[in-house]
Amino acid sequence: MATLTATGQPDYHMYFAPFVEGFRYVKANDEESLKQSITPEVCAIMVEGIQGEGGVIPLDREFVERLASLAMEHDILLIFDEVQTGNGRTGDFFSYQGFGVCSDLVTTAKGLGGGLPIGALLANEKCSSVLTPGTHGSTFGGNPIACAGANAVLDIVTEDGFLEQVGRKGDKIRQTVAGWKLPIIKDVRGKGLMLGIEIKDISTKEIMAGLLEKGLVILTAGTNVLRLLPPLTITDSEIDQGLRILYKHLVNL
Repeated sequence: MATLTATGQPDYHMYFAPFVEGFRYVKANDEESLKQSITPEVCAIMVEGIQGEGGVIPLDREFVERLASLAMEHDILLIFDEVQTGNGRTGDFFSYQGFGVCSDLVTTAKGLGGGLPIGALLANEKCSSVLTPGTHGSTFGGNPIACAGANAVLDIVTEDGFLEQVGRKGDKIRQTVAGWKLPIIKDVRGKGLMLGIEIKDISTKEIMAGLLEKGLVILTAGTNVLRLLPPLTITDSEIDQGLRILYKHLVNL
């Protein structure tokens, strides 16, 4: 319930009330909105380096630096939600590292297990003594198979050059799509292999369905964004194949 409350997406708030109290929402990259929300009772700020469900909206470096500065100034914990952006997805191991700031707490899951169900909460020294052994138990928490899968993923993602190739491939996709100059495309944004293509005038769900028939699996985000989250191990030839399918589909709409 706390996680559902934390998300700023109204669609996830439709059927699960009443929610946990105490959450307020700040507009991405809006420093004034951030300042107005900081009051003496605020204990933590939770943020995504790239707003995934909101439409693949990367935060500005200046905004994140100011956010981190305000958190330190007011003794507020800084929490980075790295469930979608973490484990190499953006070309940094965690997205917050790309902003040059530190985080008190980091949540991670999804890519951590390479498909196996696992999640983790990382804490710095300031918070490390809060949850002591036995404080937060789980019947299946840290099961051996999921942890072995996570170790295998981490071995690969931390290999020399792995994160660099994620960044390079992401740049290739983003620059190629932007270079098409198609009227249907309003914007191409993101970082690493977490990319969004903002579409004008046509339903992204219809585009997604049409591409699936042609063998290309994509997602949607926000109201009008095609979300690209290819495997971090995708090859250049697979990227070229996917881009050909995407271009032929979009150009014929």
